Amino acid sequence: MSRMGDFGVVDYTSLYALAPRKIDQLAALGIFNEEQTEYIDGRYAEFEREELGHTKMYNVSRDAERQFMGSEKARKELLEVPFATLDGVTKPSEVENFRAYGTPDQNASVETVVSKKVAHIQRSHKAFETSVAYKALLDNKVYAISSTGVEVPALAKNFSTVWGAARKTDTIDLTDDTVNPFDTLLAKRAEIVAEIGEQSAPSGFIYLCNSVQFNSLSGHALVEDAYNKYPSDQEPLRRALRGAEFDAQVFSHKGITIVEDLSGKMADTQGILLPVGIEDMFQKVYAPANTLEHVNQVSQGSYLFMRETWRTAIMESEISVMCMITRPELICDITATV
Repeated sequence: MSRMGDFGVVDYTSLYALAPRKIDQLAALGIFNEEQTEYIDGRYAEFEREELGHTKMYNVSRDAERQFMGSEKARKELLEVPFATLDGVTKPSEVENFRAYGTPDQNASVETVVSKKVAHIQRSHKAFETSVAYKALLDNKVYAISSTGVEVPALAKNFSTVWGAARKTDTIDLTDDTVNPFDTLLAKRAEIVAEIGEQSAPSGFIYLCNSVQFNSLSGHALVEDAYNKYPSDQEPLRRALRGAEFDAQVFSHKGITIVEDLSGKMADTQGILLPVGIEDMFQKVYAPANTLEHVNQVSQGSYLFMRETWRTAIMESEISVMCMITRPELICDITATV
């Protein structure tokens, strides 16, 4: 905790480190995780999409004109990171508790009150961050929603528009027992592999869908036998999910791992096929707080302040975060009939 100049504001951001944080399911899957996160020192984030190429070589005589390589293709975009706040007016007794926190006067009652307040703000911030990540993955957009539920056009950028690359689409019918849905998934997987080329080999492919679709897919007449014989408890991805407290159903078949999404954000008909392990494909960025003292300072992620006036004290929290997909053409949106 630190007092910020003479503004009557105390920075309680350090309290976030004392409250346990839980990662979301996408991060556990390697999508917008900490390794893909950058903490920047301004309100604008720079993203780069680099297409690594190669030059075809041919044989020449030793005295012939030499061959020269081509150039790489790189494109950069500068986008503003959306900003969000969550404040609350505090009661006098709560202000006293916050002042005592971390001092010799701290007691169990103080710690309980402060921890509950911090935990509530942290849960709210985490739910917001989860919405930011799923908006990027499911809707192919930057999350920027006003208090009335309307998108902010200047901030809610569509990734396919930004990079000039459309996502793939297809359909599967899980009510038709005569057609194996994996035929379509494998065909789209092959298209994505061809799109990736030799630039970067993916570490795997995930097909993400909700519980209803997962059960329909695993129970399909042409898939059920393979599902029943699959030793899912040995699946590394499932063990990773369990380690993050997500007991999701997982099933790997023919090079694609089907993962049950537990967020409640996916419709029964919605499925997402994507590669994992592609460098810089998924990126998450935090910008600093909106205060004079944090100008040009590296972001700390979420912020919590106590602002005191003559008669009131207000808890102020804020976060500036966005998720970016630089290779939208490597994702396939599947519409399923269930």
